[in-house]
Amino acid sequence: MNLDVQPVLVSTLFFQVQNQLDDLELGKIYVAKKDYPKALEAFGRYIEKKEKLSAQNVRDLKSFIGQILHKSKNKPILAECHIRLAELNSRLGVVSQAIKEYQIAARLASNRGLIPLRLGGIYEYLTKYDEAINYYQRTINIFLINKNEENKKCAELADEGKKRIIDLLEKLRRSQEKI
Repeated sequence: MNLDVQPVLVSTLFFQVQNQLDDLELGKIYVAKKDYPKALEAFGRYIEKKEKLSAQNVRDLKSFIGQILHKSKNKPILAECHIRLAELNSRLGVVSQAIKEYQIAARLASNRGLIPLRLGGIYEYLTKYDEAINYYQRTINIFLINKNEENKKCAELADEGKKRIIDLLEKLRRSQEKI
């Protein structure tokens, strides 16, 4: 093996790692290329992984997702845009807007269990347990009609959510009986 080549390979690899784009920048590139599914995937990773979203990051995300909403006529892509906006609003604590975005996404992609699952989670967080159970049951019903891997995982999580709420309500009922 020629030892003169190794330092060049190591420095090239180091340079590539140092210059990797974050998911927000990657998403912007995909928007410019009109590869909207990859852009939305990158934005989703960014929203999920970024510990703190700056005001500029939020504006950028809303702007680029808005561009996709304006340019695309594809319902699954439009639904994914609204899911990303809901995730963003949820992260920002704007729960009412997150609910609205998920509801729009649900109208565009009624066969995706992820959307009512997320709504169930929001309503469970808000302690609106009847609403949460309703959305968890919708998730399960979607899986029964449209059996794919994503819907299966969502139905399993929804079932856990329903059981968690029912157990909590049962404990509350028992504690009230003791009083």
